[in-house]
Amino acid sequence: MIKPVQRVVQYPLLLRAIQSCCEPDTLQAKQVQVALQKMQTLAEYVNEMQRVHEQYAPNIDALRRQNEVMFKEKGLRIDIRDLLLFAHVQWLNTEKYMQDYVIFVFQTLILLLPRTARKECKVLLPLCTMLAVMQRSY
Repeated sequence: MIKPVQRVVQYPLLLRAIQSCCEPDTLQAKQVQVALQKMQTLAEYVNEMQRVHEQYAPNIDALRRQNEVMFKEKGLRIDIRDLLLFAHVQWLNTEKYMQDYVIFVFQTLILLLPRTARKECKVLLPLCTMLAVMQRSY
């Protein structure tokens, strides 16, 4: 059975078929072109999030299970479904083998994982602590 998210990736194919039936340089052709561009952007995002989920969700879930008590005490929540932002970053002032990281921003914390996700190497930054540090620096 196809999940709704999997259908989103098929919409650009449907829009291309519709586009081929439109007369060139018409309002309908332009509208289909705009819709196609937006759907392609959405499909790329869905594919990227699926890849991130497949690649990092097991590590994040294991980290959550290992630190469950501490997370509850501090009111932190780490769940791949609550991911706000992720990015590949390079730490410049460290050893070459420790430079490549993936950063995950959740509502309550920031997680740094090495790009070659070794389970024993991680950095957790609770946002409440970071906000307190930022407020003191003013």
